[in-house]
Amino acid sequence: PNEQLKPEKVINYELGIIQTFFDNRLNLELSVYELKANNLIQVVGVFPNAQRQNVGKLTNKGIEFSARYNVLKGLNIYANYNYLMLEKPILAAPRQQINFVVNYSYKIFSISLNVQHIDKLYLTTNTENPITQTYTLLNSRISLNPFSHLEVYFSANNMLNQQYQINKGYPMPGINFNLGLNVSFKK
Repeated sequence: PNEQLKPEKVINYELGIIQTFFDNRLNLELSVYELKANNLIQVVGVFPNAQRQNVGKLTNKGIEFSARYNVLKGLNIYANYNYLMLEKPILAAPRQQINFVVNYSYKIFSISLNVQHIDKLYLTTNTENPITQTYTLLNSRISLNPFSHLEVYFSANNMLNQQYQINKGYPMPGINFNLGLNVSFKK
């Protein structure tokens, strides 16, 4: 614990526009934003000597673009791009992020493929020599919904077997698989 820690104060401004085309089959969204923070809290150091500390002021600016297209009944494509202009390094904040998802659903069956590219994700915030990482993930998911309240799914994650970390000292798993069951209770 850090008894000297002060609360963060953050103000976020965002301006966006959303436009649809082709009878709402194509949705486009563009946003610009600015975040101003005082008493920014960051983890300083590496486990077991890591501690949350106030690291000062920060101003970040960015732009985000996303598009969703319903190609045909049951087939959707989604793409998203985010560019972040950092005043100074922030943990787990990538310079650029690109997401691309293809999803197909037919009756009780659904399959999706997701590609995510992360560029210059900050693992440390040492201003003299910050450590960043760039990686691309490929994930897929198949699900069955035999009843409205039941889903059985299988997912394959990190299919490119990328060696990456979101937080320094905590490597993420290589290729991994999940088999699961979701049950919902509706009134």
